[in-house]
Amino acid sequence: MALTATAQNKVEDDIIRSLGIRGCSVLRQSFNRPNLHYEVRPKMKNFLKDMVGFINAQGAGASGIIYCASRNKCEDLAKELRETHGLKANHYHAGMSKGDRRNIQEGWQEQRLDIIVATVSCVLPPCLAPDISCCSRWPSEWGEYGEDVMPMLTLL
Repeated sequence: MALTATAQNKVEDDIIRSLGIRGCSVLRQSFNRPNLHYEVRPKMKNFLKDMVGFINAQGAGASGIIYCASRNKCEDLAKELRETHGLKANHYHAGMSKGDRRNIQEGWQEQRLDIIVATVSCVLPPCLAPDISCCSRWPSEWGEYGEDVMPMLTLL
């Protein structure tokens, strides 16, 4: 079995040929997820205040993922969301031990955390959270977040 999220037909053919797969079935699905609502906002000077307002507007029990470009930004943002704004947030990135990442995931599943701030390279499966209602992430990864039918707001 070979899986890819974004391969064009030529790349798909190259994968099949390179792996020596003969007579295989190829399954495709659109990345369009009608349950996702996309909202693009300009990043203003007070973006953190705006982000916290957005998070608080989602209501009690809502959960989400915020993606950052670096480990340090993840850690700093999660700390500020916790300490300055009283939000249940923690960071998540590849520099953490497997046990620490598992604890964060379990905390999210058990609703002890509402927000995970992760690096863009750490894609978290949406099924880890009981109710993801908002997410700020890169467009290339939106498809997997809409695979269930729950409505979700994706903010850039």
